[in-house]
Amino acid sequence: LRVDIPLSDDMPNTSASSPSVDRAPLASLVVGEEVAKTNAAAWQAAGITGAGVKVGIVDYFSQAIWTSARTAGEVPAPAGTFCQDSGSACNVFTVYGPGQQHGTAVAEIIHEMASGAQLYLATAGTTTDLQAAVNYFASQGVKIISRSLTSEYDGPGNGTGPIANVVNSAVAQGMTWFNAAGNSAGPSPFAFNLGQYWRGSWSDPNANGWLNFPLGGEFLGVYCGWSNGLRWSDWGANATDYDVYVYDVPNGSLIGTSWGNQGAGAPPIEGVPCPSTGWEYISIALFSPGSGTAGDVLEIMTNQGALTSWQNPYSAAGPVSDSTSAGELTVGAIDPALGTTIAIYSSQGPTNDNRMKPDLSAAACVASYTYFPSCFNGTSSAAPAAAGAAALVIGAGLATTPAQVKTYLLNNATVDRGAAGTDNVYGKGELRLANVATPTPTS
Repeated sequence: LRVDIPLSDDMPNTSASSPSVDRAPLASLVVGEEVAKTNAAAWQAAGITGAGVKVGIVDYFSQAIWTSARTAGEVPAPAGTFCQDSGSACNVFTVYGPGQQHGTAVAEIIHEMASGAQLYLATAGTTTDLQAAVNYFASQGVKIISRSLTSEYDGPGNGTGPIANVVNSAVAQGMTWFNAAGNSAGPSPFAFNLGQYWRGSWSDPNANGWLNFPLGGEFLGVYCGWSNGLRWSDWGANATDYDVYVYDVPNGSLIGTSWGNQGAGAPPIEGVPCPSTGWEYISIALFSPGSGTAGDVLEIMTNQGALTSWQNPYSAAGPVSDSTSAGELTVGAIDPALGTTIAIYSSQGPTNDNRMKPDLSAAACVASYTYFPSCFNGTSSAAPAAAGAAALVIGAGLATTPAQVKTYLLNNATVDRGAAGTDNVYGKGELRLANVATPTPTS
């Protein structure tokens, strides 16, 4: 059984220098580079602050860390909170322990971008809980959702699946959804200069029933912080059935397995257990060919880890990042914040049905009170910058519906980066709001 508990999409090295929860507040506010770089500062100077706009944040929080940031003036008092874990009510500030910095850092960015917006906080353990959080946001009049999290594979990578249904529900209830693209491209700056996404066809040249990887033969080395799992493309009837075996060393001790029964109707997804905190080695066995292995494309992705074989394209085809919704935006990362180059870790498209992703990119590795003296990086810090910009757009009366917000940002608030035109690295371009004197409402 795999429980869908999303994990943060920020880069793990940010936590190495994180502040003590009982430290005295810094002498002055820490303002991230995204405020000036996106031109939000000019909108604020003109009196556009997102006043009256309600923003929901789905993340993990700590009472002590939030209180420290609030005392310093970095975040406001939350306008409301919601917490549900496996159907049970919980406390958003305590459910996952005292060290949860991520949600506070996300809130800091949104508050910096749109100081007049009200912030609603939610923590959700499962997909069902996430739907309940969305319904709570809707009941409070929230218009924007920011989620800098990743999840286990739950659909084909074409914008459909259980979490995609939650996103569609949010958009149908009038909320624009912003999601981090993920940090599964490479070479990663934090994990042995390797990427985190592997994709390939079934290959078994010696016909012994074990997949051969491009490197390492029948074993794929994984430095496993957390795994999105194994997924393959056989979503029809009589699906191929693959199983996952995890070893401590190649041909060593078996330390984990995942044996879903695809023949009985389980989706073509298996977990990739991470019982160790270091390197482990994955083998994939063919349990049953179903209607045949021809055409099967297999994918493995990790979060805060590394793979000995990897590629960048299609690494943004995870849950939510692959959304087809006209009211969802997947956000990639520009890092360093004042640069113009995509972060080497920022997940890239296309989706598995060959749509462009991400939708746009924004500054990452920005100055942060919560992560001081380190920056707050990863696509986790880029997504709330875009959400904050949306609050300004809505507050200025330039867009009302989720589709209008998305259209406005893509057509009026991006600067082309990389290859000319929209691409699978930067999306439409880097987030930059139009000058205050020239913004044009979206019809």
